[in-house]
Amino acid sequence: MSRPREFDFDKVLHQLMLTFWTKGYKGTSLEDLIAASKLKKQSLYGAYGDKHTLFLKTLQLYRIQTLEQMRELLNREDSAAKALELWKSSLLTPSDCYPKGCFIVNVALEFGTDDLEVKTEIEAMFKESENLLEEVIVRGQIQNEISKNFPASIIAKSLANTQHGLRILVKAGEENQKIKDLLDYAINSILIVSPN
Repeated sequence: MSRPREFDFDKVLHQLMLTFWTKGYKGTSLEDLIAASKLKKQSLYGAYGDKHTLFLKTLQLYRIQTLEQMRELLNREDSAAKALELWKSSLLTPSDCYPKGCFIVNVALEFGTDDLEVKTEIEAMFKESENLLEEVIVRGQIQNEISKNFPASIIAKSLANTQHGLRILVKAGEENQKIKDLLDYAINSILIVSPN
């Protein structure tokens, strides 16, 4: 019979996610993972698997947490225009709790299409975030707040790509005002009415 764990599995996984986020997959050593988890090698691998399996678990954790936060944010307002303003504000407000940029975008840039399992996680994150944005766009088109010149799926994909691109600019140190200008353009170009 195995001994019960003497650590919080999810809390440690979160710390390991931050390590991969900061250093990248290839830049993260076993020593980094041991230091972040405060576990011995055997305990670390026993709980989470090898480095690759552990990395996939951190991607899944990030996807679940991020999409949950995004869903809550986008459904906070009945007005789609106001929901998009909240989305914009969230992208402009850096978190002190997380490294710069977006973990999944960083991973996409690091891996490209070289690893099928990682690629699957990246695609799932991108598709699910597009789906959440599409729900808002459909709502806005029904409310006559958002243009019907393009299908909701195309508008959502455009907004999601704007978000991913901006995360790269943030990581590269772009000024917040320029990021805001790009977001204003992306949102205002699809609105029929002002969110105010």
